Amino acid sequence: MKKHSSIRTIYAITLVVVVSAVLTAFLSGPKSPAPRQTITKDLTSRVPFFPAPDPKVVEKTKPEILAQISSGKTLTKAEREEIILLLSANKIDYYDFTPDEIKLLITALNKQPK
Repeated sequence: MKKHSSIRTIYAITLVVVVSAVLTAFLSGPKSPAPRQTITKDLTSRVPFFPAPDPKVVEKTKPEILAQISSGKTLTKAEREEIILLLSANKIDYYDFTPDEIKLLITALNKQPK
């Protein structure tokens, strides 16, 4: 009899330990993730400032650019790079190209040498 009572005691203790561990795990519950931070910064503050091109440069280079792209010839790499540099960022806005001139410009810049 003594053997059965010691086995029952071991089972009872094991059962109490297992039940306690399971209850502790469930009662503590899953950890909730940290609250997400919301972005409230104004995204326009990241846009770099590009100074306006000199009006004299615009006045001089606009006819030159139009003459180059209107000729119908394929632009060289140097000519393409120069035009792209002159019109990069927001500088193109200061040239006041018409929609037709912009189409012509895009066509000329996209035309690849053969």
